[in-house]
Amino acid sequence: MRHADGARRPGASQNRAFVIAPPSGPAASAGEQSASAGGETSAALPLFAAGDVSHERPQAKELRLVSAEMPSVPEPIARRAMNGQPVTLDTAIAISLARDPTLVAQRATDPVAHAAYHVAEVYPWNPFVQVAVLPYARDREGDVLAVNHYVWLMQTIELAHQQRYREASAAAAWSQVRWTIVQAELTSVAQTERLYFTALYQRELRDLARRAATLNEELLGVVQRQFKAGLATAVEQTNAKVAMRQSDVQAQMAEANYRTAVLALQRQLNLRSDEPVVLLGDLSGFTWQPIMDETSPLPGGPMTLRTAETLAADLAQNRPDVLAARNGVSMARANANLARANQVQNVSIGPFYERDESGTVFAGFRTQMNLPIWDNGSALTAQRRAEQNLQWTTYDQLRARAEVEAGTAIERYERARRMVLQNSADQVGIDEAELQEIKQQFIAGQARILDVFNVQNSLLQQQRTYYDLLNEIALAAADVTLMAGLPPARVVNATSGRPREFHALPMP
Repeated sequence: MRHADGARRPGASQNRAFVIAPPSGPAASAGEQSASAGGETSAALPLFAAGDVSHERPQAKELRLVSAEMPSVPEPIARRAMNGQPVTLDTAIAISLARDPTLVAQRATDPVAHAAYHVAEVYPWNPFVQVAVLPYARDREGDVLAVNHYVWLMQTIELAHQQRYREASAAAAWSQVRWTIVQAELTSVAQTERLYFTALYQRELRDLARRAATLNEELLGVVQRQFKAGLATAVEQTNAKVAMRQSDVQAQMAEANYRTAVLALQRQLNLRSDEPVVLLGDLSGFTWQPIMDETSPLPGGPMTLRTAETLAADLAQNRPDVLAARNGVSMARANANLARANQVQNVSIGPFYERDESGTVFAGFRTQMNLPIWDNGSALTAQRRAEQNLQWTTYDQLRARAEVEAGTAIERYERARRMVLQNSADQVGIDEAELQEIKQQFIAGQARILDVFNVQNSLLQQQRTYYDLLNEIALAAADVTLMAGLPPARVVNATSGRPREFHALPMP
């Protein structure tokens, strides 16, 4: 990977940014960019350098949108009705990028900036002509004289090369618009990722609440049989009934929370209410990749501070919003240079031809220019310099904040990943043998009903804690996508899974 200024940084093959500025210099063709990105999904857009304004004409370069980093998803799946098809994380992201109305409207600003750049490319080559004809002329004696006429043809010449600064300003503005589009796509991807993981988490909690309700119902049946046989007390039966009612209410609340999460995901994907979302797999089926790669310590060990800071700074500098702010600096610099160049007055020059009433012919050149006595352009130049300083301050502060955000997001993700590695699903799952053992002890009169509830609740809470841990790393992964600009595929890999059933949400 390269920086926006074209410098290659070490370790780019492992820690590449989500969206990057391509190398400086003449642009590679769109076909070459597409081939290097791996097929039809690598849509390329022109980008202009965000560095200093040079005396050369700005060179267009290639900018790949966020959608180019996403796995290939068939167009019909992304745009047509889902019709109950299972939705993976990649599919959800593709649908969001294709259907989000805000993104569609944001992308429509690109042709406007493109047209503005072509307007700036046009040199004001508009010579003006002035023709005067005096067909009637008499001398003092009353004799009719020849027709007096003249022709001027003049062109305004920019002596300070203002054209290159107009092009540089429009190029930076166009690039800023495109990076803004990339940032909008990045935000949409991160939000979709967060809502998708939240829906999976709420579904796990719903299933766990259903499991608790089933266990309490089974335990109530055992207690009732024991009570009829005179082996259980009325207090134990009452405790079992209360626990069953409570677990039923909790299961209903968990179901409502899950449906709310699914509706939020549907809203993000811009799906209609009659397009049910069938989520594929679960949180335990994802593989969470280390961000630090070979520099990461062993699970539980401290992260190398310098390595983390370097990576965070590197990713922050290549974040789309930071690059957009950098192009804002370039645009302000070009405007300041244009204002300074405009202090050099333009000159109008051109040939003229004249024939007076006596028949004498005149030919030559004519020139004119403004005299900057009161308005010499210095006030506007000072304003443009102040605007440039403002853009520099905005860029510098945004980059500093981006470094902090990227660093904290990576630290949060790595800490959660180490905890997940220490607590596998096999270690925290509900042990059916332990449940059956405590039930048999209760039936044999060796345990009280409260002992059964304590063991059962402890096992359920252990499973709930594991789901909370998976939710934490999932949300941390979404934060890494948003704050550090890393694509989801760089952070998480999904294993194959079976779609869960979908129950239609009843209408109120």
